[in-house]
Amino acid sequence: MCNPACFTLLAHAMRHEGGAGGLHTVGLGWALNSMASKMAFDIGGSLLAGVLAAAGLVSGAAGQTAQAQAGIHAGFLLVPAVLYLLAGGLVLRGLVAQNPVAAVNSTASPPPT
Repeated sequence: MCNPACFTLLAHAMRHEGGAGGLHTVGLGWALNSMASKMAFDIGGSLLAGVLAAAGLVSGAAGQTAQAQAGIHAGFLLVPAVLYLLAGGLVLRGLVAQNPVAAVNSTASPPPT
């Protein structure tokens, strides 16, 4: 669900850009989005590996200790949940500074007369 939403928001944001000289930087916007996504995937994978290593996971073992199993649950459930909550907090923090009603009204067409 994130990719369609992210791509839609990025396309909407890039639709109105363009300087007085007609310079369009849509490609740069998509490249920066791709770079940021790849960095997020790398950081997320590294966090997961760190949680699993700290929990004492033994790769290829027939059975894992209770601590390792707790690390697996934390790595696959707790870490993504915390990261989603942090991201949501950042988005909401940015929305507080804006007036969404004024933003919608500025783009809405006037009522028929």
